[in-house]
Amino acid sequence: MKKFLIAFIALFCGVMSFAGCMGDPYADYKATGIEVKPVSFDFENEGTEPFADGKIELFDNYTEYAKYGFALDYTEGYFSFNDLLVFSACGCSSDGMEYSEILQKDGKLYPLFYRNEIGEGEPVTGDIIVLLYCVELPKEGNYSAGEILYRYR
Repeated sequence: MKKFLIAFIALFCGVMSFAGCMGDPYADYKATGIEVKPVSFDFENEGTEPFADGKIELFDNYTEYAKYGFALDYTEGYFSFNDLLVFSACGCSSDGMEYSEILQKDGKLYPLFYRNEIGEGEPVTGDIIVLLYCVELPKEGNYSAGEILYRYR
């Protein structure tokens, strides 16, 4: 009985150690509660620079922002006191990608998306869904752009 108990405790400690290694990779990121707005965008507008899939950019001046021709009404005056974070992600119907929230770590902002994990041999739709969002930020926040994070459901 004593050997069984020792073996059980060793097994339990091993399982707990393994589970600790499999922890949340974003545990040290904190949720910001920052409001995010969806953005409509004309991808065929030839007079503007395309905003790439998976891109995240923090605009702190009107000139850089205006290159993309976003269908938003921000002016030069807005950028005197505010910054604008814009990010895009691309998915398909079968991955069911959804925006979740903005996380922060070390002054950088990280948009978090959830998606379905598509297993080998599972059907994948051929449609392309582009999600584009913006976040209004006060300049005194001194934020910078991190990267887009994806988590499987």
